[in-house]
Amino acid sequence: MAQQINLCNPILLAPRRLFSSRRMAQALAVLVLGVALLCGWAAWSTVRLRAGLMPANTLHAAERQRLLAAGRAALPGNEAALQQELAQVQGALGERQQLLQALSQGRAGSALGPVAQLSRLARTLPESAWLSEIRLRDGRLALVGRSLQPETLPRWLDRLAADAGGPRLQLSSVAREGVAGGAAGADAWRFEAGVPPPPAAASGVQP
Repeated sequence: MAQQINLCNPILLAPRRLFSSRRMAQALAVLVLGVALLCGWAAWSTVRLRAGLMPANTLHAAERQRLLAAGRAALPGNEAALQQELAQVQGALGERQQLLQALSQGRAGSALGPVAQLSRLARTLPESAWLSEIRLRDGRLALVGRSLQPETLPRWLDRLAADAGGPRLQLSSVAREGVAGGAAGADAWRFEAGVPPPPAAASGVQP
């Protein structure tokens, strides 16, 4: 009995092998070729970048040397300017220290300071007297003024010395000047008072 066989039946065809040795070898060759191309491109890019950076590096080195040379050349001038500025700052600091010392000597809490002495003069000065000149040098006080009652001046100087706790001022001169403008018919007396010089200075030999 005759039979008919279908040769196009998929069962009868040879199976397809996707991971055969040949295909794997071809894929590995393609991969190696791609890696080689990538490495070549990276090496070529590196060489190109180095070639492009060489002029920039040369220019940077030349500019650095130029700046260093200019800095060395300008160093003496800068040093002189710095020395001058330092001297100015030190001078200003010295002036401030002197001002601070003067303020410390003249503060209200100091019994011998200018503020305390002026306050003491204003507090103890008699109503019949007034001052026209006040000199204070090296802690030594000298007064020039006028008085309508010169007999009150010794008591005022005693009170001033007792209030200050220091040496008593002595009248060096008392002279009549005439009629005072503030009181009709009253005579004004000009007086000078100050701290007497030390005995050694007072007993010095005059040429």
